[in-house]
Amino acid sequence: MQDITRNSYSLYKRETGSRTIWYVRFWDEDIQTYTSGRSTGQTSKAAAQRQAQKWLAEGLPEAQKKDLVLPTLNLPNLGQSYKV
Repeated sequence: MQDITRNSYSLYKRETGSRTIWYVRFWDEDIQTYTSGRSTGQTSKAAAQRQAQKWLAEGLPEAQKKDLVLPTLNLPNLGQSYKV
């Protein structure tokens, strides 16, 4: 059986309102499938290809974590403590 050669990454686009944003998925050799898509933040395929190649060479940047704000519950005190 012949070995299949895969591309290191795959690009696809999504329409977001009036803009087209390009996304990249990288090939994971361990699990033999592409990773979840990640936005390149680019609106042209050529720029998205440059971003994907940069990430291949330098590694992916850490995902930005957004601060999680939990709502405050105003419950009547019935002699019980509430955990959120």
